[in-house]
Amino acid sequence: VAATSIASAQVEISGKIGMYMDRTEKGGTQTTGLVQEGTNNLTIKAKEDIGQGLSARVIVDTKLTTNDPTSANTQLGDRESTVGLANSFGSIDMGRSYSSSFNVIRTIDPFGNLYASVAPDIHPDHGKRFSNGVFLKANPFNGAQISYDRVQSTTPGTVEGLSYGMNYAFSNFEVKVARFEQGIEKSNIYGAVATLATTRLSVMHSDDTSATGAVTHGTTVGVAQPIAGTKVTMLGTYGKKTGNCLTDATAYNVGMNYDFSKRTSAQLMYRKVDATLASLDTRQVGVGLIH
Repeated sequence: VAATSIASAQVEISGKIGMYMDRTEKGGTQTTGLVQEGTNNLTIKAKEDIGQGLSARVIVDTKLTTNDPTSANTQLGDRESTVGLANSFGSIDMGRSYSSSFNVIRTIDPFGNLYASVAPDIHPDHGKRFSNGVFLKANPFNGAQISYDRVQSTTPGTVEGLSYGMNYAFSNFEVKVARFEQGIEKSNIYGAVATLATTRLSVMHSDDTSATGAVTHGTTVGVAQPIAGTKVTMLGTYGKKTGNCLTDATAYNVGMNYDFSKRTSAQLMYRKVDATLASLDTRQVGVGLIH
């Protein structure tokens, strides 16, 4: 490209594959086998400086069914697929991406809402991603970001989803709030993280109204603690969900992450959910490798 003096966007290809030997007992039924991390992916990103501090960008993020690719229902860009413009003041992207409300959950949870996380047992995720969406972000002042996302459907009568939120980081603290709305479905998410020396402490609370009108409340507290002089990080979360006898639960998980390198890590995870309904009681243990 340099030799021919042709202008080009910067293109990055990245991804992740994580696999676990898993043993799960749910409602008295036990299963064992190889399972994949739910966010295994292949991502293509492109970015081009178009002048005056403005850049154009594209993301195509695709799910990978790595434990048995022959059974995959993968579609290109099914996780995230957007095109947009950005500068230091904010950005606008269009396509399919994460909602503001789910971004709070996946960034506050010590387990990242990934394998063996109890966040899905306690907090709502019906607004996880928006398709046919417009995603706006603004940076009004240092450390703050405001976001607004809305589905733009061409089908008359469609109940469009929307989500909005605000993040603010200062010193060793970060606070995040967001709201999701789609018809009768509504949720408020509040989260905070404090980093004290090497210890990361987090707390998250949600108030949720489901499509059936059931109202629930969820709270989780978590910790991530690197062990000095080692490549080990210990993780833990405790949570409680109340308000609906069909889904009320108390849950906790513990995990150990061993970093072989910046990109490769081994994990040992345990998750336990005690629910009001015995059919939702869960015990899960897994050991895995992520690259």
